[in-house]
Amino acid sequence: MGDVVGTRGGAGQACRGRCGACPARATGLCAIGAAGTAAAATGLAEAVALDTGEALFSQGDAARHVYAVAGGTLKLTRLMADGRSHVAGFVSAGDTVGLAGADAATHAFGAVALGKARVCRFRRDRLLDLADACPAFGRGLFGLVSAELAAAQDRMLLLGRKTAQEKVASFLLAMLAAGNRHGGTADTLELPMNRADIADHLGLTFETVSRCVTKLKSTGSIRLLPGNRVQVRDAPALADLAAAA
Repeated sequence: MGDVVGTRGGAGQACRGRCGACPARATGLCAIGAAGTAAAATGLAEAVALDTGEALFSQGDAARHVYAVAGGTLKLTRLMADGRSHVAGFVSAGDTVGLAGADAATHAFGAVALGKARVCRFRRDRLLDLADACPAFGRGLFGLVSAELAAAQDRMLLLGRKTAQEKVASFLLAMLAAGNRHGGTADTLELPMNRADIADHLGLTFETVSRCVTKLKSTGSIRLLPGNRVQVRDAPALADLAAAA
């Protein structure tokens, strides 16, 4: 578990002090109208700092909190009955974790930082109290849950119907869109995860992902940049490929 910045009261003050410059302020949980801003400003949030490889929570942990990612990227993992681990997805600044399955007593997956990360942690019962007191905030929470379920449906299509090349194209476009939502460069995305994690997430082998990336590079659709960055040079072609299924 990551380090909480100060006590609960102190953590609330730390979140308030950082809200103005937080890249997640305009999206996700903290963007749900005036009530979303109030959730952090009134001290409901605790700031949590994570180091590389550190778990925010593990599968089976008590699901007492909802998390707003303020910086960095986390990998979501699911341990299957046969002992194998599957990369269920990735979340970055502006994303919310822990809303889906709000009635569940425990987390159905784990979340691990891929690098240094910052997260604002909200007690779930206090968020629900706020939703009861402010219907607009409650509707906003419902919208976030709906978006999370829609993303899960998209992942099912990605894994079940698309070819390897279509899967990789879809993944790159999704990562680019996520970065742009949170202030990234219009045509360049960062991939803090390694290719093995990408392959696991897409249900492919490492070698297949590498071949697909090489093909996209050779056709001029993408350009590989230093620092695990990818420039999308032909977004329409990538979109056509991703939508081919």
